[in-house]
This record gives sequence, C-alpha cells and structure tokens, in this order.
Amino acid sequence: MNTKLLLGSIACLFFFACSQENQNFDKAASPEISDESFNLESNNDSNRMVIKVAEIKLNVKNIEEDIQQFQQKVNALNGHVFHYEINNNRLLENEFQQSLDSSYQIYKIEPVGFMKVKVPVSQTDEFVNYVLSKNGVIEHFSLNEEDITEDLQEKKELIEAESETASNKNNKNHQEEKIIRKTDFKKLDYKTNFIWFDIALNGESFIDKKIIASSKNYRTPFYVSTLKALDSGWYIFSQLLVSLLHLWPFLLLGLLVFIIIKKRKITFNND
Repeated sequence: MNTKLLLGSIACLFFFACSQENQNFDKAASPEISDESFNLESNNDSNRMVIKVAEIKLNVKNIEEDIQQFQQKVNALNGHVFHYEINNNRLLENEFQQSLDSSYQIYKIEPVGFMKVKVPVSQTDEFVNYVLSKNGVIEHFSLNEEDITEDLQEKKELIEAESETASNKNNKNHQEEKIIRKTDFKKLDYKTNFIWFDIALNGESFIDKKIIASSKNYRTPFYVSTLKALDSGWYIFSQLLVSLLHLWPFLLLGLLVFIIIKKRKITFNND
C-alpha cells in the first residue's frame, strides 16, 4: 500500500513538472514572436512615417477665380488653406507728356498668387488629379518625401524612458525638456497625416493706363545762382592756390634760372 502511494506521488510530481516546463517554454517563446512581428511591422513600407511636401506652379487666366476654386476643393477634401496672397507687379512700359501739367503712363500688370494648403494623405490622388485637370498650364510640379520614422521612434522612446521620480518631478528644467520633446513629437506626427502643397499661380498680364499730374518746372532764383557761383569760384581759386604751393620748389628753381639768365643778358649787352 505504501509502495503504491509512493509511486502515485512520484507520478503526480512528474506530470506537474512537465506542465510547468511547457508553461515556461511558452512564456519564453512568446516575447521572441512578438519581437519578430514588431520588426516585420517596422520594416514594412506601409508603416513608415513620411512627411510629403509638393510644389506646383500654374499659369492661369484669372488668379482670383482659381484661388476660390482651390479653396472650395481643399475644404471639400477636409483640408485647409492656411496662407494665400495676390500681388499685381507693375512694370512701367511708357510715359509721355500729354499736356503742360499732366503725363500719360502705360503700365504692364503681371498678377501672381501664392497658396499654402494641406490635404489629408488619403485624399492626395484626388487633389493631384484635380490640379492636373485644370485649364491652366503646369509650369512646374515636384513631390518630396522625408522619412521620419526613426526620428519619431527615438523621440517616443526618450519620452517613455524618462523616470518619474520625485526629483525629476520637482526639477523645472527636466519638466521643460519633457514638454518640448512631447511637443516636437506631436508636431512631426501631425505633419505625417497630411500632404503639404505650395501652389504658385501666374495670371495673364494686361495693360493699365492712367494720367498723372506733372511736376512743375521750378527754377532757381537769380540771386541764389549768383551766390553759388561766387562760392564755387572762390573754392576753385583756393584749390588752384593750394596746388601752386605744392609746386614751390619748382617755382623757386625757375625764378633762380630766370635771374641768372637775365644777369647774363645784362653783362652781354654791356660788353
């Protein structure tokens, strides 16, 4: 009886040890599988975090109308126009006197516009097709992608790795650095959800004409001109006198030569 009881106890212990070993093996194997799946996901191109920026230059007929159409299309795609401007560059072509007190000016006006818009990544194809289908002529189109997957992962790990000890909680510099890291992470993550377009629009140039008042022909009074002439004359004379003073050695030498020649002439005449 005791022998049977002992054999039964040994069998129970054996089965219990085997079951524990299988559980430990499962626990040890599960992290490897999760790590492998994580690596596969991180290396998958579809899971990369990318910021896309595009540039478009269009030649259009009417800038105002095209900007309104772009705004309507971007809003319909759940995007946003966060900057736009319109400028009319004026180039003077010709100007001539129309009368004694007016002039006629002819300007060439070159309208230009600029927009900055963002469109959700899921709506990129539809927006690009809309741009390509417009009546304007595309002068330039480019699309750049910046992969920031590793940057985001690094920022995320730095934020998660920060200890939450009492010393760090009370450290003002530590808290400020943490806020800055979180803000940078959110900005980059937010940018990856959209494609960012810089759109430049060149409108058709036209001619603008206008009449302006001509400036009167004011003349300087006689007494002012006389005073200026006297002042200018004295200045020229003083500069000439200063120039002669710089030549005093040559003047002295010339004077001595003149005196010697004159004495020889007097001596020759006496002989």
